[in-house]
Amino acid sequence: MSFAGIRMFLNILWMICWKFEKNFGGRCTKRFLWSLAKRSLTAKKPLLIRIFILVGVIRGQGIPAVYNTLKKAFKKDEIDYPDLDFWYYRFSSGDYDLDYDRSRDPKPLVFLDLNLEAAYLIFKELQPQDRIPVRRVSKNICVLIDSMRTFIDNVWLIVSLLNETETRFHWVSVKHVHDGPESARNDIKKAFDYLSFHLNLPGYGIEDFMLSFPLGVKCEDIFEEFINSLRQPLHVRKLRFKLCTLTEIYLLLLNVKPIILKEIQISYQEGENDMEIFDKIKLLEQWKLANELILPGHLIGPVEHYCYFKKITIELRVLRLEDRHPIRQLLYESRKIEHLRIIFHRRFTYKELQELFDAEEHGSRQMFIRIPATQEHYLITFLHSLLKTDINIIRVKGWEPMRAHRGQRLP
Repeated sequence: MSFAGIRMFLNILWMICWKFEKNFGGRCTKRFLWSLAKRSLTAKKPLLIRIFILVGVIRGQGIPAVYNTLKKAFKKDEIDYPDLDFWYYRFSSGDYDLDYDRSRDPKPLVFLDLNLEAAYLIFKELQPQDRIPVRRVSKNICVLIDSMRTFIDNVWLIVSLLNETETRFHWVSVKHVHDGPESARNDIKKAFDYLSFHLNLPGYGIEDFMLSFPLGVKCEDIFEEFINSLRQPLHVRKLRFKLCTLTEIYLLLLNVKPIILKEIQISYQEGENDMEIFDKIKLLEQWKLANELILPGHLIGPVEHYCYFKKITIELRVLRLEDRHPIRQLLYESRKIEHLRIIFHRRFTYKELQELFDAEEHGSRQMFIRIPATQEHYLITFLHSLLKTDINIIRVKGWEPMRAHRGQRLP
């Protein structure tokens, strides 16, 4: 005799006594209910579960209500949902035989009996974050999901000045609010652990990976633990660093698949050994094979470090005298650069820009630079906005400058 059996016995007695004719008389007799009540006291677990289902059907409950009742009386792993589904619909059809032998029935089809191609198409429709729990269903499903190549829109870890750490994985955001330095470190550790779990899953590529730390946040040891926990190279197309140290930038770049990485955006906290670390960064294949670099600040180190990129964007709040030569040198020495964009936080006149680039006039909003020993030119266009000058320098081939307003070829 079990507690669940006693509970069912009392439940059936209540059904017999409380308005039986009105509520249950059309579905069974009192004698049948009394026989159920007696069996429930001595029934073993499988039979008792069937009695619970049958009583639910007699009471007019749906499958969810019957399932919730079973969960209160039995452990979750003792309830087989396909089994519940079978007995519920059998009893609903009017067949109340509790001793029916199911071994004579053909084996019911389950999800794993699906053709692999069909299962693949189903899982392909799931969002990346929804596939993760599905991997735990079975080993075959885990292998199938891991074989998919999925690009995630964004993976961000942002530590803000508002005492908050946010981790975002494919637009699903997890936030931790901290109330002190120790709490902040714990939350950053949790955020990195969350990232580590997801990034170690096979088959995932990332469109936009961003790390952002405010000034003064020190978590180099936590970051090193995170790097050491990575078991595979990261497949990232765009990598953004906001106020990270150059050491953190170097360590993460080391763990990125070189050929896939196309864009690097760097904003860093200055440190003592920056030049030494940057010398290491420039030797990485990840740095050399990327197409685009975005620097919200001055060029770091020699110009040779930047000759690998096809497009470079530089944002300068102040134009220093020492910035003029590297910009010109980059244009003349780089064989790969196709587009240099410079955003100045001040308005420049046409003449100032012409002097800055040592360029020749070409209309009221354009100028050009001849590239020595080639038939190529740099076409310079600029746009003024409020307290800003946006300059685009594009390498053009097979183009000859025209004399402004006259349509004549320049010599």
